[in-house]
Amino acid sequence: MKRTILIALAAVVTVGGAFAQQWGPYTPPEGGDDWAAVQIDLRATDVNPDAIGSALLACSKNGPFARVQARAENLRRDRTYSVWLVYWDAGTKAVTRSMRCSHPDASLTADRYGWMTLAGDLPECPRGKYNVFVIRWHPDGDGQNTSNMRTVLKAQIPNGG
Repeated sequence: MKRTILIALAAVVTVGGAFAQQWGPYTPPEGGDDWAAVQIDLRATDVNPDAIGSALLACSKNGPFARVQARAENLRRDRTYSVWLVYWDAGTKAVTRSMRCSHPDASLTADRYGWMTLAGDLPECPRGKYNVFVIRWHPDGDGQNTSNMRTVLKAQIPNGG
């Protein structure tokens, strides 16, 4: 049996779970031993050209388990962000589907050094449903307000997730 270990970063936030600080390997959910994962290098936008980041999307080959991990640095310190999977339709130049990937209060805060990390479960495998991974800044500090957010990091998801 092949087992892929995902490494969790400093601040770990679970979707629908509690916040925890930890370093170490990520253990897949029960029954999720065989994972297909895709690594994504995120590119900065002109909103925050010094930002850098990466993400990992993983889906269990043995069931409905899916996972997202993301990290970003050189963000605005102590500011609110959110992480999204989106389907961008190039023909209409519009987002036709999106899924937020963050903890229950819908926001993440960069620490005093400008670092932000996220690790969480997804309700479904994103493969083929989303084609862009995005980290967005909420200038008003309200992670619930989706009308005022600005994209700071993004990348195409290889092979649609």
